[in-house]
Amino acid sequence: MVYRVAKQKNYEEHFMIYDDEKEDFENVNKDFKLIYFTSFSSEKSSVFLNICKQMQNIENKFDLNIFKLITRISTIDQRWTHELIKNELKVYGEKIRRVFICGPTLFIDDIQDILIKNDIDKKKIHLV
Repeated sequence: MVYRVAKQKNYEEHFMIYDDEKEDFENVNKDFKLIYFTSFSSEKSSVFLNICKQMQNIENKFDLNIFKLITRISTIDQRWTHELIKNELKVYGEKIRRVFICGPTLFIDDIQDILIKNDIDKKKIHLV
């Protein structure tokens, strides 16, 4: 899905993924779901946000239930808080297998603390 959207936008050189013209969404494990929290100082400074939004559009169009994009723009939205993340994650509970965090050090520390306070096992948290 990512490669196909990237190819449309001429970003395919950034992806080392085999382009299968017969891409089949039903091959995705029924328990898989990617929840992608993103945060940018502004829309203009966002990296690949347009691709993520297109992925969300594909998700919505085909009702795949495998991808959810949650974006915060600092100039518009409030910062990530304990309550915001808790509300987003509470429906998944024990199903959460891994969490990957990438960003500035303060952001990583804050999000990791919030996750641990929301009973996410530290072994499931990976810093990228």
